[in-house]
This record gives sequence, C-alpha cells and structure tokens, in this order.
Amino acid sequence: MLSSAIKHIQKKFVNLTHYIPCVIIEDTTLEEFIIGPVRFMQMRYFLKEQEENFIIERERLFQEHIKLCQKAIKNGYPIDKVYTPEQSKEYVDWLVDTVIKNFASYSWVSEVMIPECDKKTSILRAEMVIEGALNILRLMLGENYSKKLERHFHQDCV
Repeated sequence: MLSSAIKHIQKKFVNLTHYIPCVIIEDTTLEEFIIGPVRFMQMRYFLKEQEENFIIERERLFQEHIKLCQKAIKNGYPIDKVYTPEQSKEYVDWLVDTVIKNFASYSWVSEVMIPECDKKTSILRAEMVIEGALNILRLMLGENYSKKLERHFHQDCV
C-alpha cells in the first residue's frame, strides 16, 4: 500500500523553472549574471528569449479555454452565455499580453529551476533560493547600493 501511495504522489512531482521579476541594478551593459542556481537577466533579453514560449502558451491556453467552453455547454450551461472561439481568443490574448506587460514593467527577471516536487513546494523553494541569491548580491554590493534590491513574488509567476 505504501509503495502504491508513493508512486501515486511521485506522478505529481515535476521539475519547474520559475521566472520572478526583480528590481536589481540599472546597469544596461550587463545582460545577465548568475549567483548559485539563479540566473538574473535583463527583462528585454528574457522577453526575447521567451517569445516562442509565449506563442506556444497562447495556443495552449486557447485550446484549453475552448475545451472548457465545450464542456460547459455539454453540462447544460446556456450556449449564448459561453464564449465563442473569437471571444476565447480575445480573452487568452488579453491574459498573455497582461502577463508580458506586467513582466516588462521590471528591468530584471530571475530564473531558477527547482527539481522534482509538487508545485506549491516548488514555488516556496524558488522564492527562498532567489531571496538567498539577492542576499548574496546585497552583501557583495554593500548597503548603499543594495537598498532597492527586491524580488516580486506572485503565485502566478511560474
């Protein structure tokens, strides 16, 4: 029984890479740097690097939303109250564009890959690791330069 339970739980364990916006330094010549397992990169490079992933995610969310709408109709929800495919596309575009816009309001983003665990634990570990890397940076820069260093953790930043 215990072996079966462990196998079931392990199926929910995944490797996740977390991207969390940061306020670090205003140096525009430095594109990226690494502290331990955390990679910090300027936001403009991150957005360019992730451009293809945003396109893929846009399509995945669109297909998922269409399926949810079809399921709602199948379960008796009034068809005139369910999003049309065009409305679903507009909604998904708004969601992805809002995420991009929110990220773009920061100058830096941190990236860290957390090995196999559940999503909630992974987020907590990512926050701790990034905060640790920022603390190392604070120590290296000294108090005068590190007062503005901060990270912005949101549960949806994954």
